[in-house]
Amino acid sequence: MSDPSPCAVLPVSRVPWTGPSGPADPRLSALGRVTATAVIVAMLSSGPARALEPSDANKSACRDAYEASQLRRRAGELVVARAQLRICGGEDCPAIMRSDCVRWLADVELDVPSLVFEARSDGVPVFDASVTIDGHEVARQIDGRPIEIDPGIHVARFERKGTSAIELRLIVRGGEKNRLVLAEWTTPKSTQDSALVRTDRPVPPSVYITAAIGASGIAGFAIAGVLGNSAKSDLEASGCAPFCARDKVTTMRNEYLAADVGLGIAIAELVTSALIFATRPDRIVNARTQAAPRAALHASPAATLSMRPSLWWQVSF
Repeated sequence: MSDPSPCAVLPVSRVPWTGPSGPADPRLSALGRVTATAVIVAMLSSGPARALEPSDANKSACRDAYEASQLRRRAGELVVARAQLRICGGEDCPAIMRSDCVRWLADVELDVPSLVFEARSDGVPVFDASVTIDGHEVARQIDGRPIEIDPGIHVARFERKGTSAIELRLIVRGGEKNRLVLAEWTTPKSTQDSALVRTDRPVPPSVYITAAIGASGIAGFAIAGVLGNSAKSDLEASGCAPFCARDKVTTMRNEYLAADVGLGIAIAELVTSALIFATRPDRIVNARTQAAPRAALHASPAATLSMRPSLWWQVSF
């Protein structure tokens, strides 16, 4: 007698039945054999031995997840590939598939990148902003939690009530964990505030000092020139040429020399004053603050001197 199941059952009829005091009643022995046979068959047909083998439906799901995980991984879709690897790495899948999926799952977990979003308004952190990645909402508010995403090029869009949206184009690399993505709203300054701040080019005091020295040089040139011409006229009127007194000739020449020195000083100081004025730096000032009164030079028409420098005059006394 043999059982068609994979496990063979020993014939029960060959096992003698003995009671506690000798051979039992033949009718009781037959009843015991039938009962034992039924129990063993029931255990083999519905016992845990068959539960260890996955069903056909589970095998099909495991096989599909096994194949899909590899395709998704090659395509760079690591988040979906990880979900498929978790299916084929479960206890319901065959051991040969499960070992591969568990090994691949560990590698994919390391490669999946993650982003952490942050938003600011005029430098102050804000939390009432939503974030979408490639058109899919990933966060309704900024909470600091990392968001896992596939590597590649993505567009992050931050939206907040009362302000315009901010879009950032990102290149996300595999294995990049907790990368900070910051969006900042800046309130533009009003035209009134802009008008309060302006630039000014104040005139340095050195401009006035050098200009004053130059003016003094011009005055000295004029006075000395007039005195020199007066001395020359007196000598010509006396008719002493060419035998005039040496002291009078020396006085006339000294006056002309003083005129030359005054003219040279005037030219040098006026040129210096002009250079300082032209190269003075800019200064940012506030329109609300009142500038301290400062002196100003107003140009006035200057008289033209008709005299010539004494270097051009020939004195033959």
